[in-house]
Amino acid sequence: MFNDTLRLFRKKDSENIKLIKKGIAWPSDRKLKFRNPEGALNETGAFKDTVKPLYWTRSVWELDPDDPDNNGYRNEDLIVWMRSAAFPTFRKLYRKIDHSQEGFINGLPADRYYLEVDYNYPVDSFGGKKRMILSTTSFLGGKNNFLGIAYITVGAICLLLGIIFLIIHIKFGKRAGDQLSINQNTPYSD
Repeated sequence: MFNDTLRLFRKKDSENIKLIKKGIAWPSDRKLKFRNPEGALNETGAFKDTVKPLYWTRSVWELDPDDPDNNGYRNEDLIVWMRSAAFPTFRKLYRKIDHSQEGFINGLPADRYYLEVDYNYPVDSFGGKKRMILSTTSFLGGKNNFLGIAYITVGAICLLLGIIFLIIHIKFGKRAGDQLSINQNTPYSD
């Protein structure tokens, strides 16, 4: 699990930008896919005989000491990380900016910001790279060039095929007059 800690600060007054860690996982994953085992969430209950994975700073039952509902397999950071990526280069949602803060209602104001990183997840062994990307989303989702290009390509192919079939229909299809002159005396033919 990605367990680096990222903190965003405003440069001019060293104000810590509040980041929300709830609501980052898909609701279907949180409600249906990821559930904690029966029993108490501790080393003697549900997670008895389990070992903390390499590079984890905390055990699975204590991933979020501030929120007991966000521990175990229901931890939203774990759920986001466990969702499979389709390509080797991928983005995972880490946090959302709290827009209820004064001055951040319409997003980040124009200013200089700096990022503080507690590096816990090494990627050198497999040649990985990490980046933090600040992005906005709309009702259509986030930035994804592949989907836009795919939709335009498929739409253009459908339009081209539609024009080709229209030309074939006009040139080789039955005339509307032939289809309208059918009556009870018209012989049936294969």
